[in-house]
Amino acid sequence: MGWLRKKKEKPKSDRVAKRGAKLLEELIEFGHGKSNPIKFFSADEIRNATNNFSDSNLVSRKEFYYHWYSGKNGNHPMILIKKDLGLSSLFRVDLLSRDIAVSSMVSGHKNFLKLVGCCLEFEDSVKVYHDVKKHYKLEISEQLWKRRMKIAEDIATALAYLHTAFPRPFVYRILSHWNILLDEDGVAKLTDFSHCVSIPEGETFVQVEAAEGFYSYFADNYISSGVVSERTDVFAFGMFMGIRLLLGNESFFEHYRGEEEEESEGGFDRKMKRHARNLLSTLKEDRSMEEIADPKMIEKMGQISEEELCQMKAFRMLSNPIQLCPRHFFHSGPLKPDLKHTKALLPSACEVRLRFFAEKHSQLDSSNGCATNFASLQDSGDQLTEEHVTKGESTLSITVVGASGDLAKKKIFPALFALFYEGCLPQDFSVFGYARTKLTHEELRDMISSTLTCRIDQREKCGDKMEQFLKRCFYHSGQYNSEEDFAELNKKLKEKEAGKISNRLYYLSIPPNIFVDVVRCASLRASSENGWTRVIVEKPFGRDSESSGELTRCLKQYLTEEQIFRIDHYLGKELVENLSVLRFSNLVFEPLWSRNYIRNVQLIFSEDFGTEGRGGYFDQYGIIRDIMQNHLLQILALFAMETPVSLDAEDIRSEKVKVLRSMKPLRLEDVVVGQYKGHNKGGKTYPGYTDDPTVPNHSLTPTFAATAMFINNARWDGVPFLMKAGKALHTRGAEIRVQFRHVPGNLYKKSFATNLDNATNELVIRVQPDEGIYLRINNKVPGLGMRLDRSDLNLLYRSRYPREIPDAYERLLLDAIEGERRLFIRSDELDAAWDLFTPALKELEEKKIIPELYPYGSRGPVGAHYLASKYNVRWGDLGEA
Repeated sequence: MGWLRKKKEKPKSDRVAKRGAKLLEELIEFGHGKSNPIKFFSADEIRNATNNFSDSNLVSRKEFYYHWYSGKNGNHPMILIKKDLGLSSLFRVDLLSRDIAVSSMVSGHKNFLKLVGCCLEFEDSVKVYHDVKKHYKLEISEQLWKRRMKIAEDIATALAYLHTAFPRPFVYRILSHWNILLDEDGVAKLTDFSHCVSIPEGETFVQVEAAEGFYSYFADNYISSGVVSERTDVFAFGMFMGIRLLLGNESFFEHYRGEEEEESEGGFDRKMKRHARNLLSTLKEDRSMEEIADPKMIEKMGQISEEELCQMKAFRMLSNPIQLCPRHFFHSGPLKPDLKHTKALLPSACEVRLRFFAEKHSQLDSSNGCATNFASLQDSGDQLTEEHVTKGESTLSITVVGASGDLAKKKIFPALFALFYEGCLPQDFSVFGYARTKLTHEELRDMISSTLTCRIDQREKCGDKMEQFLKRCFYHSGQYNSEEDFAELNKKLKEKEAGKISNRLYYLSIPPNIFVDVVRCASLRASSENGWTRVIVEKPFGRDSESSGELTRCLKQYLTEEQIFRIDHYLGKELVENLSVLRFSNLVFEPLWSRNYIRNVQLIFSEDFGTEGRGGYFDQYGIIRDIMQNHLLQILALFAMETPVSLDAEDIRSEKVKVLRSMKPLRLEDVVVGQYKGHNKGGKTYPGYTDDPTVPNHSLTPTFAATAMFINNARWDGVPFLMKAGKALHTRGAEIRVQFRHVPGNLYKKSFATNLDNATNELVIRVQPDEGIYLRINNKVPGLGMRLDRSDLNLLYRSRYPREIPDAYERLLLDAIEGERRLFIRSDELDAAWDLFTPALKELEEKKIIPELYPYGSRGPVGAHYLASKYNVRWGDLGEA
């Protein structure tokens, strides 16, 4: 009978053709005539990527429905593959096509997986996604309270995006923990759009033949009438919040199938309805949170803090459909499929729950406690709207950890005073210094007062302003790893906050080896109970990919990604901020910003002094880790990124990450390292690096480095990005130099003799000092004859804008206070940056590469010029003093 079975099978080509045609139809329908690019994988490619669907590649499974596999493919080194099993209804062509079509439309959003493509050759459907950040099955029982709050926020954001981002809203319908994956940063991703329903334009609902989803999340009228609207997801989301995340209930979550109900003659229906009633009654009962919350979670937490208790109460109120829809949820008896009547069964309170949670979650996140308006929310019944969210008086507490250090004295306290002087700080604020050094309040004030200055252009009442600011400064001495000392700090902060909503900002001006201790103590003992808590972390963020990843993982045990502000003060420089303005708001530059017109890009950083007593710290990291991997690479990413969707922080940072992931890792042959040596000049002796008493005598740590890097994308393919950074050089400065290509068939090339570089247009963005932008052009020298010269079209900031330019720390501190993350580094940015430099750094250290010596005060080692000439480039700063 083998021949008979074989005859019944559909030929692979027919299956592929049928599925492909349906997929194209769905893409065009949902994409309004525009389909997104999708790669089609062969069956062999999928088998090779997953080791023939090996269990060792298995990430997650749901029996009889689907399996998730991790894999590798030549063009996509990390992919996630979903195989829908034949026993599932997902093998239907229309559902497969809809899943792929909607996935391709939402791929750019952080709370959805990014679709790469699919394979249509298997009997079971197979879809392929990016897996740059490894994804894991969502095990809610393993998640503590803070993580559950974050999951709820992510899923609310995802559902709201489906409802609002497209001309025809999508209703998800099948919300369940089975359809959620977590990436390694704890970001929840919604998957499986096979049962999505698109609501026609101008309509608010659509009627379907059969209800799909998880019965415990259904409103009664959904099953009886088949009416689907945005409220279908809102209701299910509330149930997911309460039943799954808060109560931790795992039973009776079978996928609803009408045939089971019919076979059991209503038994399944009655059992599920009774179970849902019991669960919802639990949410409504006036029992303690310890009694109703997930016992596994409570056991792991040990003791619920007052802050967490407040959050859970607010969470229960927001998730409780009995409270929000009291009149209609337990409708007894059959409902007539009257669309107008059915639409009224879910009142407006249910409709706003999703929007309320997505928009107002910031009041309930891991840094917050009870909202001040919680009582009014409880009393509001089904009239819950945004008007119930009111702002109380708030205060800002800024704690500088490591207050006795140089960075705090020279940069942080002066920046805070400048913000106060300019009126940028809230009316009610206080500044605390925290360090191990024993100081009084007055001693701290005396220490920092000498570093405070008023704006050059605004010196009115400078003394009065200083006195007012210093009165707001206090000090607390304690150990960095002592929870008791931070508990004492918390008491002092509360005294100053005087019962108001407290927002707290911690600035970690300390060595990285004690970051985690401080974050642990501050998070557990001194975080805000009713406002936000944010932590600014100074570089270095580790020494390589491994140590950086470990630091991030440790910090995220106590903080969410949204609470961590990784500061790179170069991103706060005025000219770095102006980089995107120069490019994206001037038509003259954007068309030229590519390999077609740009020959090379140079990022140059130089200091005219050595380590001077800081050698002990510097020797642990070197110039590549200290300057290149962060400052210069961040500027490169901003320079080379594509136009972001908006000026939103996440849009900009996502474009930067794309640039970093498109770059080739640095090769050792594209690196030149140097170290300055002692030098006599003008009767003065300048010490060498190893003459510093804090530096080991035979140190090989580079104080100079030059590198050549490349970006593998259509815009920048083949363009060398050269970086150069060093200490004890002939000048101090930081600049970006863009050298354009030679003019093809230049009529005036004879005027430049053999030195075509003199004919090259060059755009220079000088970050520091003497901030400015100038464009080098060729022009005729006035007079008889034809003699050409190079001139600068110059925008010198001190001439054009006489007002003093704010320090970078002022801008970044203000952004952190306001919650603006655009100029701070995201964890995936950090990972991508370290991935570029770690291989070369390890090779340098393992092979003990000896740095080329160069005299103190010189232009650096000659090897840097050989590296540039290797790519037919001449350093642009050679002709300048």
